[in-house]
Amino acid sequence: MSTPYVILIIVLVLGFIAGNIMMLRHMGSFNITPELRKKIEQNNRKADLREEQDEQ
Repeated sequence: MSTPYVILIIVLVLGFIAGNIMMLRHMGSFNITPELRKKIEQNNRKADLREEQDEQ
C-alpha cells in the first residue's frame, strides 16, 4: 500500500525539479526594456523609503 505513495512522491519531486529548470531557462529569454528598468528602479526606491520610515 505504501509503494504507490513512494512512487507518487518521487514523480512529484522530479516534476517539481523539471518545472523549475524549464522556468529558469525561460527566464533567461526575457528582455528588459529601458522603460521597464526605470519602473523597477522606481518601485525599488519606493520600497526602500518605506522600509526606512518603518525603521524610524
